[in-house]
Amino acid sequence: MKSPQMKQNNLRRVLAEGKKAYGAWLLIPSTIIVEIAGYAGLDFAAIDNEQGNFNDETIAEMIRAGENVGLAVIVRVVDNHPGLILKVLNAGGDGIIVPHICTKEDAERAVRAAKHAPEGMRGAMYALRRDGYGTINHGEYLAAINDEIMVFLTIEDVEAMNNLDEIAAVKGVDGLVIGRADLAQSMGIIGQMAHPDIKAAEQKIVAACKANGLEFYGDRIIDAGIDQDLLLNGWIKARQEL
Repeated sequence: MKSPQMKQNNLRRVLAEGKKAYGAWLLIPSTIIVEIAGYAGLDFAAIDNEQGNFNDETIAEMIRAGENVGLAVIVRVVDNHPGLILKVLNAGGDGIIVPHICTKEDAERAVRAAKHAPEGMRGAMYALRRDGYGTINHGEYLAAINDEIMVFLTIEDVEAMNNLDEIAAVKGVDGLVIGRADLAQSMGIIGQMAHPDIKAAEQKIVAACKANGLEFYGDRIIDAGIDQDLLLNGWIKARQEL
């Protein structure tokens, strides 16, 4: 039997080394794109299951593709629901991005769903992908897994901005993400992602991250592009040059 090994989170490793992490934002359900991102030298892929057209099996296969090329895979879940978070992490996901976190309680709910006890109450089912289908000692797995899973929360509502300091202080949160489009909509300035109020909100989120030792998604964690945009713009450019 092959000797089991605990899967490590490459995104967390890169950040721990003081480096910037570069990733691909994915809206296209394709294992091939994940592999290409890995061969391109990226550090992580973010599957946007909130806006993209994915199913559970596709997400699991894309996570597996990431493992094959040393790519951490995090998933933006559809909603802050324990069952949705559980499925992603049981499939081997390295972390989650949770949309529309508005209160301290929302943040705590996300952490509880992502972490095993004592940090959370994620179901402790044994013999799943993450623990090598039961080949990794259950106690060793549970002792290590909480440190590997990353939890990112999306700030994209006026209510969230009003509760920002409390949200950022929740234990178990790794970073905050600004959802500019939804935040603009919530502020009544729909479509104006470069509006001064959005820029001011971003500065507040960055400050809250620094005050609580969190990562701001966009600072050291950087999207190198969205898959469908890269394809579209690449083909437009190629066509113009023919």
